Amino acid sequence: MLGIGPRDDIESAAIALVGEATRRRGPWNLAASLFDGTGALTVRLSGAGGPISGEPVTFTSADGAWTERAVTNDDGLATVTPAAGTPSVRAVANGPGDAIEYAAAGVQRLAVAGPAEQLGVEIALPAAPATTTMPATTTTTMVETTTTLPTTTPLPEMFPVTGSGSRVVVRIGALFFALGGIVSYIAAGSRRRS
Repeated sequence: MLGIGPRDDIESAAIALVGEATRRRGPWNLAASLFDGTGALTVRLSGAGGPISGEPVTFTSADGAWTERAVTNDDGLATVTPAAGTPSVRAVANGPGDAIEYAAAGVQRLAVAGPAEQLGVEIALPAAPATTTMPATTTTTMVETTTTLPTTTPLPEMFPVTGSGSRVVVRIGALFFALGGIVSYIAAGSRRRS
């Protein structure tokens, strides 16, 4: 039997989940951030709530001969060092897809994250400077190409879209379902006493 009283642990967990969902809401964007002289290549994954951390980004050379995976840090940055001589790299990450709403007459609605949306950016890397016996001036230029995917319609602030591949949405739905049951139980008990 459920006791009646404050459940600070459930309330704290719900507040933490809403905070995470707000920070990680979509739509997300993947953009080339930096190609420095050391050969390191950095991309930035961000969303409407700021940088997105803890998400894998896969980097692949144009010919497919080189692939490396990195996870975004707290600033949403993922850094790799491409193989020498790689002319261009494609970086790919998954972002939240459109939300799916399940509803039927007379029942509670449920919103869940839809299929993941693939985000990608092509980065042309500068060619290695030519070696000559005569003094030469070499100019290095990085060209950034961004692939724009269809935009998503964000959910109302009450139900922010969360990242794909996690069970956070299911946990939030289960938490709201449980809280609704507790409130109904309490309301029914107070009606019986009246």
